[in-house]
Amino acid sequence: MLRRVNGLPKLMACALVIGAASLTSGCAHVVRLSRPEQVGDRFVVRSQGSLRGVELVRVKGAVVSDKTTRLEVSLDATAEVLAVDRQAQATRVSYRVASSSASDSAATHEVLPAGTTVVVESVDGKAAFTVAGAPVPGETRKELELVLSAHAADGARDEEVFGTAAPHRVGDSWPVNQQAAAAELARTLGGAATDLAVSGSTWLRAARADAGERCLEVEGEMRITGVPLPMPPGFTVTQADTQVRFWGLVPADPAAPRRHGERIGMTMTVRASGKTREGQPVELELEQQRDVTRRLSPPPR
Repeated sequence: MLRRVNGLPKLMACALVIGAASLTSGCAHVVRLSRPEQVGDRFVVRSQGSLRGVELVRVKGAVVSDKTTRLEVSLDATAEVLAVDRQAQATRVSYRVASSSASDSAATHEVLPAGTTVVVESVDGKAAFTVAGAPVPGETRKELELVLSAHAADGARDEEVFGTAAPHRVGDSWPVNQQAAAAELARTLGGAATDLAVSGSTWLRAARADAGERCLEVEGEMRITGVPLPMPPGFTVTQADTQVRFWGLVPADPAAPRRHGERIGMTMTVRASGKTREGQPVELELEQQRDVTRRLSPPPR
C-alpha cells in the first residue's frame, strides 16, 4: 500500500512552486495505478480493441498454410459497478451501450444495439457476458472480450504487478513484481504453470494535465516465457513467448478516483515442431496480437 499521507504533501508543495497548471519532472510523485471502487460507481468508457492472428504451417520446409485474421471493435458505453472483491476492484460491471461496431476483413457490423445493457463478470478467470440474464452468443462474446472486462475476484491488481511503493520522478523506472505476476498467471492457469519466467520494467514517462486534472503517465513492459500450451500428440513447443505492454494515465493525487485512460497490449509468439501421420516433419508458427485502449470519464450529470 502506498503512503498517501507522506506522498500528498510533497505533491502539493511541488504544485505550489510550479503553479497549478503544470507539473515538473523534478518532483517525486506517489504512483498509484489501482484505485478503490464501490458498488454504484458510474463512468463513461470509450473502448477500442484490435486482434490480429497469424498461423503458418510448413511441411518438409514448404509453406502449406498461411492464414491471417483481423478484428477491430469499438464500443462507447456508460458503466456501473455492480460488485467488488475484497480489494475493492470491480468484479461485475454493467455497460449501457451508446454505440458499437466490429470490423473484420469482410465487413463492418453493429455489435449490440444502442440502449442494450450488457453485464460482464469474471467466472473462473474468464469474462462472462449476459444481456437480460441470457448468455451472449459466441461471435458477439468474442467481440466484447476485446473491449470489455471485469477484474478476477481477489486477483492481482495492476498495482501489485506494475506498481511501486516508493515515490518517483519523471524518467525513473522500477522492475515489475515478478513473483506477483507469476503467481497470478499460475492461478489463472490452474496451477499448471510451474516453469514461468517473468521480467520487465515500469517507467514514469510524464506528468501532465488532462481534463483539468494533474496526471501521471505510466508505461510498463513485461516478458513471460514458459507458459504451458496444449499441443497435438507428438508435437513439441520450441518457443512460447508473451510480451505484455501497459500504459496508464492516472491522477497524480493518490486519493483521486479512477484512471483517465489505459492501453493494454499483448503479443504471443508460439513455435512448435512435430510430424504428420506419414512421418513428415511439420513446423508451426503462431502469433496473436491484442491491443485495447480505453478512455474513462465521469458520467454526464
